[in-house]
Amino acid sequence: MQMMLLLLQILLHPSQGFLTSYRGGLGLDGFGICPADLRNCSCRSYTGAETEIDCPEADSTVHLRIEPHQYAEMRCQRNRRIDFDQIPQLAIGDTNRLTIDDCPFPRHQSILQLVSFLGTTQVKVLWLKNNANHEHSASLVRHHFAGLENLDRLAISNAKLSDIGPDLFEHLPNLTWLDMRDNIFRLPPTIFDALPKLRILELSFNSLEELDPRLLRHLPNLRLLTLWHNKLRTVSRQVFTGVPELERLDLSANQLETIPADLFADLPRLTELAMGFNNFHTLPEGLFRANRELRKLKLASQRVELETLPRDLLQNLPALEQVNLERVGLTSLPGTLLHGSPNVTQLSFAFNQLHQLPEDLLRDQKALYILQLQHNQLTSLPDGLLRNTVVLHTLRLSHNQIGELSTDALKALDQLKELYLDHNQLHTIELHAFRYTNALHTLHLQSNQLAFETLNTLPGAVWNANDEEPSEIPAPDEFGMFVQDGTPFQHLHQLRDLD
Repeated sequence: MQMMLLLLQILLHPSQGFLTSYRGGLGLDGFGICPADLRNCSCRSYTGAETEIDCPEADSTVHLRIEPHQYAEMRCQRNRRIDFDQIPQLAIGDTNRLTIDDCPFPRHQSILQLVSFLGTTQVKVLWLKNNANHEHSASLVRHHFAGLENLDRLAISNAKLSDIGPDLFEHLPNLTWLDMRDNIFRLPPTIFDALPKLRILELSFNSLEELDPRLLRHLPNLRLLTLWHNKLRTVSRQVFTGVPELERLDLSANQLETIPADLFADLPRLTELAMGFNNFHTLPEGLFRANRELRKLKLASQRVELETLPRDLLQNLPALEQVNLERVGLTSLPGTLLHGSPNVTQLSFAFNQLHQLPEDLLRDQKALYILQLQHNQLTSLPDGLLRNTVVLHTLRLSHNQIGELSTDALKALDQLKELYLDHNQLHTIELHAFRYTNALHTLHLQSNQLAFETLNTLPGAVWNANDEEPSEIPAPDEFGMFVQDGTPFQHLHQLRDLD
C-alpha cells in the first residue's frame, strides 16, 4: 500500500521526483545537494546527475553546474561586477575537474579561495577560460595556484596574462599536462623549471615569435610538445636539448623558412612530427638522421613551393610508417628519397606538380599499403616503379595526364583492391594491364579519352582508341561485360565498383 501511495504521489507531482529546488542536506550522491540557505539564488538538482545554481535568481551573474566528485563549472557574465559572497555554501568534496569560465581572477586570493563556497578539498584538473577581456580581472600570477600542489592538469585559454612571471607555476610540482593558448606573446625562459613531471605541453594558437633555448631545459619527462599556429620564424637545436624523451612534436602553422640540419639531433625518441603550413623553400640534408624511431611525418600544405627534397631526407628510418607531403609544390623527387625505410605503409605526394617519378623511388617499400599521387602532372608510370610494392591496397592516380596503362605497370600488385585513374588522358589500356590485379574491387576510369561510353552503362563494348569498331560482349551480370575474354578487364572477377 505504501508503495502504491508513493507511485501515486510521483505521478501527481512529477517535478518533485526529478527536478526540485531542494533545501535540505540529502548527501553528496548527485541528488539534492542544494543547501537550505540559497541566499537569493535558484538551485535545481537532477536525480543521479548534476545540480545547477544561478546567482542571483533574477538576472544571474554566476551560473554553476556541479556533479559531485566529477566536475564543478562556474561561468560568469562578462564585464559584470560579480559578488561571490552571494553564492550559497556547498560541500562537494573532492572533484575531478574545476572549470572557471569568463570570471575575473581575484587580486589577492587564490583560485581555491575564490571558489571556497564549493567546499571542495582537492582538484585534479583545472580549466581557466575566457577572462582576458574581463575589465575587473587581475592578471594570472603565482599566488592564484596556491593550495593546488596535487593538480595534475591545467588548461589556460584566453586568460589575462599581461605580464607572465617566471615563477607562475611554482605551486604546481605535480603537473603532468599544461595547455596555454590564445593569448601568449612571450614566455620567460625559466617559466617551466618548476614542472619536472610535465609530460604534455600545448602552446597552440598563440603569438610566439621565438623560443628561448632555456625554455624546455628542465622538462626531462616531456613526451608531447605542440606549438601549432604561432609566429615562429626559426627554432634552434638548443631548444630541444632538455627533452630527450620527446615523442610527438607539432611545429605546424608557423612562419618557419629555414631550420638547421641538426634541429632534431637531440630527440632520439621522436615518433611523430608535423611541420605543415610553413614557408619552407628547402630542407637541409640529414635532417632526420638521428630520428630512427620516427613513425609519422607530416609536411603538407606549405605556403610556398618546396619544389624538391634532399636526396636523403627519408632514408634509413626503419620505423617510418606514414609520410604526408601533399600540397608542397614539388616538381621532382630524388630517386633515393626513401631508400632504407622499408616499413612505410602510407605515402602521399598528392596535389603537387610532379611530371615524372624515378623508377627506384619505391625500391624498398615492400610494406606500402596506400599510395596517393592524385592531382599532379604525371604523364606515365615507370614500369618498374611499383615492382616491390607487393601489398599495395590503394593506388590513387586521379587528375594527372597519364595516357597509357601498360601490362608491366601493375604486374606486382596482386593485392591491389582500389585503383583510381579518373580524370587523366588515358587513350589505351593494354589487353593484359590487369592480368595480375585480380583482387581489384574498385576501379575508377571516368573522364579519360578512352573510346567507349561510360563503363557502367555500356551494353558490352570495350575497344582501343585506334580500333575501328567495338566488339559486342554479352553481359551476364552487372560487371560481366567487362570480365570477358578479349577485354582489358577479363581478369577482374572481384570488381564491385566501376566508374
